[in-house]
Amino acid sequence: MAYKSVENIINMDEVNVNTLKDASELIKHLIKNHSTKEVLKKTGLDKNVIYRLENEQNVTLENFLKIKKAFPDVFNKTNESLGKVPIIGQIIGDNKVRTLNPSQPTEFTAPITLIKRFKPLYAYINVSETGYNSCAHIFSTADIEYEKINNQCLNRLILMFPKDTAYFGYIEKCNEEFCLRSTRDKKSMYTIPEKNNIQWAKWICMLPFSMMEYSTNSEAQNEYKNTLKFNDKTWDEKLEPTG
Repeated sequence: MAYKSVENIINMDEVNVNTLKDASELIKHLIKNHSTKEVLKKTGLDKNVIYRLENEQNVTLENFLKIKKAFPDVFNKTNESLGKVPIIGQIIGDNKVRTLNPSQPTEFTAPITLIKRFKPLYAYINVSETGYNSCAHIFSTADIEYEKINNQCLNRLILMFPKDTAYFGYIEKCNEEFCLRSTRDKKSMYTIPEKNNIQWAKWICMLPFSMMEYSTNSEAQNEYKNTLKFNDKTWDEKLEPTG
């Protein structure tokens, strides 16, 4: 019997063991490769629990997690569920866009499904006096006419690139022009004519560096720790005035 569904399991976080049949194939796979005696010894489970799993019967979540703990490699053979998003700058105080400092991280670990859906993706570190200081803004140019500011931008958070600088804010229509407004106080920061060649990217979401920190065999945990170390140094520093 081929245990294809077991071999394809990447991570319990993705809940790929969705049915009793999946669980049955999993335990049969473990017994085939390790023997019933070893499975019982490593998991500490009663033989009746193993029997129930083999026969596609329910067991408690606690018992199933014991299997995951005893055989973690089965649940995470690769890190194909994760990917890297390049970090190319920082957004300070929800307003000012700046280049990275040498000590700041240059990559962000995110689910591969997010990366594939919105590629190309890139991130900016959120530098804030709030608890969102350990997060990153995620941007994309997927599915948009990104070579000019247009009606796709209206009432949306965007990152735009006039000349050799960058601005973060949201767009409104002001008569025959577009206005980029501050996310903090709604003040106008930049006026864009209807005919323009200003490139932009749409804001997708803001994600914490801790998002994937407990993903098995993931580098994200070390990334998060390094980010916290950096933020610990700057947490109490006064941010550059905005406006």
